[in-house]
Amino acid sequence: MYCYARDEVCQQLGIIELDYFGLQYIGEKGEQLWLNLRNDITRQLMHSPPYRFRLRVKFFVEPHYILQETTRHQFYLNIKQEFFEGRMKAPSHIQAVRTAALIAQVELGNHSQQTSRVVGAGYTAFAPSNSDKNFSVAVAVAHGKLEGLERTAAEYKLLQEVSTWNCYGVEYHKIRSGSAQVDQMGVGPNGIALYDKDGKLVKTIEYPAIRMATLTRKCLFLETVCDDGSTTILNFQLHSQKAANGLYRCVTEMYSFYLCDTVRSTVASQYSRDLKGILAALFNENTTLEKRMIMLGDSCIGLRWQLALKERLRQVGSQRPTVANSNRVQTFNDYMLLEERVRKIEDALTCHVCMDRNINCAFCPCGHVVCCLICANKLDKCPLCRSEVEKTQQIYLPNLHIADLELTVPLTSS
Repeated sequence: MYCYARDEVCQQLGIIELDYFGLQYIGEKGEQLWLNLRNDITRQLMHSPPYRFRLRVKFFVEPHYILQETTRHQFYLNIKQEFFEGRMKAPSHIQAVRTAALIAQVELGNHSQQTSRVVGAGYTAFAPSNSDKNFSVAVAVAHGKLEGLERTAAEYKLLQEVSTWNCYGVEYHKIRSGSAQVDQMGVGPNGIALYDKDGKLVKTIEYPAIRMATLTRKCLFLETVCDDGSTTILNFQLHSQKAANGLYRCVTEMYSFYLCDTVRSTVASQYSRDLKGILAALFNENTTLEKRMIMLGDSCIGLRWQLALKERLRQVGSQRPTVANSNRVQTFNDYMLLEERVRKIEDALTCHVCMDRNINCAFCPCGHVVCCLICANKLDKCPLCRSEVEKTQQIYLPNLHIADLELTVPLTSS
């Protein structure tokens, strides 16, 4: 039974980009858990209603992918809270000051003596935890340089700033015991990061290297592919079965959202090609059997290509450094460059209005080629030169895809 609680909350807020959000609650042992929308609420929370949830951003994306101001504001609220509470740490002091100044611009508007009196000397209200007085003074100076910046523009600049941090969109889970003396695991858009008790980075695992994720009671097992092509299994034990289940869902859902090509058709047609859609239902949440996700499904063609390329490069690198081998590596590099060029060409041949169908018409008399016939019939003026459109002429452009390229690389010496 699908739970519509998140959808109803987003509807009340006017948010139609639902797939970025989730409802979070606190478990019996203090775990931060996400409500599974595929199951009924009463099957996940043992106590009686009323239930208390927090609407949170579950999947963070770069700000230019966000279409609604309301959605962007929710991203801002999440980042502001995590920044103040110290869960999202800036890579440098300068970036932390710039972020706090942008928050001050959003909350107070332009810098003035009145805002200084409201906040108090030193802007202490906009400093994260464990910061000194010099930090708040620097924030006040940086805030003064943002004079005239609109609040919506300040929110956007804040998202642009924070989206470059390594901790952007990372969800942290406490590990009780397991491989490599790991104390904490961070799961984010780029993969998994493992930290020790001192907060030092121990190991990073990119999503293409994950082959299988398995959940057994309080333990999560990750089968990964090493650089030499061998596989290794990492095990992580958590404090409770619900915490382990939450980490398992986090890994598999993050993997699916950021790496797989599964997009809900209604979302894809309503927004843009870049928006990753809602996730497919993978497992029954309350089953007592072992859960397992094979990371090489049909929707992960890009992943399989990356692993195959990595394996071929390994084989080439293991051979003696001859001129022939050097040429093969160069051929792989040429292939990757060619692939990027083909994708750029495909983007250029896509309608600039709907960003979905291919360009297949030209405007007359200006001659600009920018959109498809369906969109052209709704336009009175050319989107580029703004000249009047007297008629549209259908044209036929070539369809170019990577699969059409016949570029092979020999792995055996000639």
